[in-house]
Amino acid sequence: MNILVIDDDIRSLEIMSFAFDLLGLPHQAFSDPREAVEAYKRGNFDVVVSDFSMPEMTGLDVFRTVKEHDPQVKVIILTGYPFETTAMKEIREKAYAFFHKPFEINIFMNAINAIGND
Repeated sequence: MNILVIDDDIRSLEIMSFAFDLLGLPHQAFSDPREAVEAYKRGNFDVVVSDFSMPEMTGLDVFRTVKEHDPQVKVIILTGYPFETTAMKEIREKAYAFFHKPFEINIFMNAINAIGND
């Protein structure tokens, strides 16, 4: 399983990368969603983990772009917002998982492992 991680919050990106490293899960991490989407188009990713609110591109934009490229890719969305917008509700229904920050890393990793067991 190859994972693409996108978050403009460097600390969140580091925590997720550290967890993936501990479990030996191959991944690439990006703080710029535009660069991440380009890497996605060139690479072979099974899972995309994306923050919802980023300045250059929203998580909804990322979701739509990667799903257009590969409808089977599993997408996990993260958000730091305590309330849900209409766009968040739309994506929650279609994403593999949706987590509010801060999230329990164990629960997050359980979702990742469940994808690997599918």
